Amino acid sequence: MKANSQVKQAQGEAESIRVKGNAQAEAYRAGVVALGGSGYTALQLQHFRML
Repeated sequence: MKANSQVKQAQGEAESIRVKGNAQAEAYRAGVVALGGSGYTALQLQHFRML
C-alpha cells in the first residue's frame, strides 16, 4: 500500500510540474505575440537586471 501511495504522489508531483511548465510556456508565447520577439526579450533583460 505504501508503495502505491508513493507512486501516486510522484505522479501527482510530475503532473504539477508539467502543468506549471505548460502555463509558463503559454505565458511566454503570449508575451512574444503581444510585444514581438525583440520587445519581449528586451523586457525580460530589463527584468533580470532589476533582480
